[in-house]
Amino acid sequence: MTLSFVIQTRGGTPPTIQALNYVRDILDLPPLQGARNSDGESGDVPYLKTPVFLGHGAADPKVSVNLGRQMASILAEGFGMDITWKAYEGFGHWYKVPDEIEDVLLFLKEKVWVAVVNEVLSSG
Repeated sequence: MTLSFVIQTRGGTPPTIQALNYVRDILDLPPLQGARNSDGESGDVPYLKTPVFLGHGAADPKVSVNLGRQMASILAEGFGMDITWKAYEGFGHWYKVPDEIEDVLLFLKEKVWVAVVNEVLSSG
């Protein structure tokens, strides 16, 4: 599923900043004034550059896996974030051992450059 985004800048504020400001308003935080630079990257919103791992049980009875897919799509396409998405077939509303834990460790090693003990990754 691919979501389409209508780019509509209001008063020079990009839609991504508008969306963040909506959430910040709910949390009673001051609005961001940032804009995108000439490369299309977020100017003063450095946390949008943080890689994110999203794992979801495909058989989750509480939260539809489609909501996870949509969130991954919105964050990646709408906010330009580096998203690693993985659905775990036949698994419900909890993390999957060892599969998901190994995927998180691999994500940390490859995307965040966290040292991971090799024995942990190969013990599956």
